[in-house]
Formats: sequence, C-alpha cells, structure tokens
Amino acid sequence: MKSKATASRASRRSSRSPKVSTDTPLQTSAKAMSWGGSGYQGANFSTNRGYIYWPTLDPRREIDTYSRLEIARRVHFLCANTGFPKRIIEGLANLIVGTGLSPQATTKDKKWNQLAQDSYWSRSHSASTYDVSARLTGVQAQRLMVKTRLRDGDAAVVLSSSQSGGALRGFYSGIQVGNPSNANNDGWIDGLKTDSLNRISAYRLMDANGEKSTDIPAESMCWLVRYDSPGQLRSISILAHAVNKMVDITEIGTATTQGIKTAAQVGYYIASQAAANTSGGSMLQAIKQAKQAGLPVPSNDVTAQKIFQVGSGGEIMELPVGREIKTLLDTRPHPNTMEFIDYLIRDISWGTGISSDLLWNIYKLGGANTRFVMADAQTYVQTEQQDLVDTWLARDWVYHCAKEMKAGRLPRCSDPSWWLHNWVTPERITVDFGRDGQVILKKWASMLLSTERVFQMAGQDAREELSKEMDLTVWIKEEMAARKLTPVDFQIFRNSNITQMLAQNPPPDPETTPATKPNPTDTPNPEEPTP
Repeated sequence: MKSKATASRASRRSSRSPKVSTDTPLQTSAKAMSWGGSGYQGANFSTNRGYIYWPTLDPRREIDTYSRLEIARRVHFLCANTGFPKRIIEGLANLIVGTGLSPQATTKDKKWNQLAQDSYWSRSHSASTYDVSARLTGVQAQRLMVKTRLRDGDAAVVLSSSQSGGALRGFYSGIQVGNPSNANNDGWIDGLKTDSLNRISAYRLMDANGEKSTDIPAESMCWLVRYDSPGQLRSISILAHAVNKMVDITEIGTATTQGIKTAAQVGYYIASQAAANTSGGSMLQAIKQAKQAGLPVPSNDVTAQKIFQVGSGGEIMELPVGREIKTLLDTRPHPNTMEFIDYLIRDISWGTGISSDLLWNIYKLGGANTRFVMADAQTYVQTEQQDLVDTWLARDWVYHCAKEMKAGRLPRCSDPSWWLHNWVTPERITVDFGRDGQVILKKWASMLLSTERVFQMAGQDAREELSKEMDLTVWIKEEMAARKLTPVDFQIFRNSNITQMLAQNPPPDPETTPATKPNPTDTPNPEEPTP
C-alpha cells in the first residue's frame, strides 16, 4: 500500500505529463536498424541504406574477366554514340602524348648519342620500319596505345624484329589478352601466367574468335597497365565508374529531345476556363469592345459569321464561351535537369583524374581558378607520361639500340652504360604563356633551372636546338663575309624596332645626294681578311 506522500508525488507527475488525444492517432517514425558488430558505422548494415556487394578483396581476382569485358563493351558503345566519353578518351590521349615523346641519349659518348637518336628517328617516322603491320609510326602508336589503355583498361606491345634484324612492334588491346574457353588455365589468370611470387612470366593473345591463342614470354611484351593495388594483374577502363551515369545522361537527353520534338508539332491548344471566370465571350461583345476602342469592324452581319476579318489582317475564329486559344510554350530542358546533368558530369570527370571544367565547360572559371585547374591537369599529364615511359618507351629505346648495334648499322657505344637516355615530352599546357615564360626565364637567369630543363619544358632537345643555332651562326658569318657585311649591318634585320632604326639612320636619297667615286684607298684588299 502506497503512502500518501508517494501517491501525491505520482499524481503530480501525472498531471505534468502531456495528454495524448485518443481522437488523433499517434505519429511515430520508424527507427533505422543497424547491426554488424563493428565500431565503424561504415562496416555495419543499416535499413536506411542499400546492401553493398563486393565479390573479393584478392587483388589478383578483383577484376574478373566478365566485368572487364562487359565494361569495355559498354564503353565502346558510349564512345561510338555520344560525344562526352569520346572527348574524355581523345582529350586525355592528346594531353598525354601531344605531338609525341622523343628519346634523348645521355651517354658519355656524344657522337654515338647523335647517331642513336638519328637511327631511332628514321625508323620510328616510317610505319614500314616501325610497325609489324606497317600502319603506325612512332607518334601514332604512342597516341593509339594511350587511347586503347584508357578505353579498354590495358594494352600490349609485342617486341619483334624484321628480316634485316631491325626492331618492330605489334600492338594489341587488352581485350585480346585472355584465356580461350577451351584452353588449359592451369597457372593462368585472365590471360596472364604468374608464379608463386605473382611475377608474370607469359601473356596469352587470343584470336578474333577467342578459340585459339598464342603465348608470348614476358620479356617480349610491354604491358601497358595502371595498377590500383600491389597485387593487381589487370586494369579496367578509365570510364568504369561512369558507365551507368553516362547511360543516364543519354536517356535523359533522349527523353528530353522527344518531349521537345512532340511539343514542336503542337503549335497551340484550346484551354477551358471556369464559368465564374468568363464574361460571355460572344462575338457581339467583342465587336462592341472593338467599336469602343475605335477599331475597324466589318459592316455586314457578323452574328451569322463564324469568322470575320479586321482590315486585311488574319482570320479570328469564334470559340464557345469559356474557351480560348493558347500557344504551347515548352520550357524543356528545365534548369534543374541541366544542373543535375552537370553534377553527373563533374562526378564522371573527377573520377578520371581531370577537372570537369577542362573536359566539359571552362567558361565559369576565372583567371586564378583556371591556373589551378591547369596546374592540376599538368600533374596528371606528367604522371601518365612517366607511366608510358616506364611501361613501354624506355624498353622500346633500349630494344631498338640493341638491335641496331647487333645488325651493325649502329656502332658500339664507348660508354658501358649505353642504355642511358631521357624522353623529351611535348610542351607543357598553359593558358598564360607570357606570364609562365617570364617566370621560367627568371628562374633560368637565377640558375634555378638548367638550360636543358628549360628546353625540355618547351618540348625541345636542348643539344639539338642549340646545335642548330650554332650552325646557323656559322652560316651567317660565312654569308656576311661573302657579302662584305659587318655585324652592325646584319643586326638591323634582327632588331624588332627596325622602323625606328631606319628613321634614325635613313638611307641616302639618290636624287639629293651627289654621286661620288669610291676612294681607291677605301677599297678592301682581297688578300686581307674581311671583318
């Protein structure tokens, strides 16, 4: 039995509690359920979110054959039928390769360096001496293989040789590397044979039907791939994250286009108003209003006509009471739709590593923002260029030089480290050439940049360009001596302010200047050297 004090306190608490009306049902929100037993919420399951599925964390099998080929098939379709994915692949390949990467021998044998560069240049600029199929030159192959790797995930270059012992290359897409359906896959994982240390020892190239295959040893294959984990063997298309979003954009565009086309076929429609909002709308009232406004009206019996003409204007049709003709104004695409598409494009672009402003639309950026975007893009480009050198081009140069020296067309290098070389990349991308050029020249003058590095930033070989300049200087001196000219005479043609110089030192006027005979003492002695 409760005491009076206890009962009074309970009654007071009851009186302070809010009363819930029995007439209105109590509104409650369902609480999200979360389970999984982890302190990290991202590792638990929740009814507020969908189930996340990832088949395996084994890096060797994370990219399976079906996923790789199906993604490649869809990317091929998107690149063939829509512009944005093709722009991504083509644009990135152009940024990475540009006009082509060129080798520069850096051994201590200067004469051999020039001979090796000339040898590589002559063979790489001819498709018949560079490509097994005689279709691609060196620069064309660089651009095509970068496009292939970006689109299909990986690519392969098979090193071969001609009948004369010269270096040749065969080019393949990663789609052509795999396991045929009827092949023995013992030790093979998706076209790659590995050992216990996950070292690739051979690659398997399939024919067009996927039934026959050819095994290529690893030492004869350059495998162009971008790894995302240490144990990974294959890579997937750079647009793998964007396939569904690009399909969504395509479907939204198709539906919006169909709506615009349908609306364009319907020029007007008849709208019906409520009776309370109408005032009759008869033709007699319209004519009466026209008379009050001083407008011309026909003099015949208009009540018996369905159509009347005002002056020589168009015809106006009489409509029932409460009806009116309205023009169909279509507002598609809606600004919200365009903003959503921009969001999808930003997600797609950043997933590839490049800003959407550079790949899609740059007009919203200001000067400072543009410089930041271009600097970020330049970092991406330099990383991709270095990957291209590491996975293919460095081996390509060494393979060519070894083949040429073995065939006797290139002399042996006196430097034991005959394989030393660099690759000169194309000129850096910039939107402020004048400003960047001044900064580079100031760094060069302060010895913060070497002369060779300055030329490389412009996509040029310093030794080659300076040699040409010195050869030109020698030729200028020889031609000046042949024409009995002095450096002062030649400087006028190199001076940018030539007009001002001519104004300060005008040539003599033959009409006002008397003719003079040359002084025999001023005639140069042909036996003495001309300055």
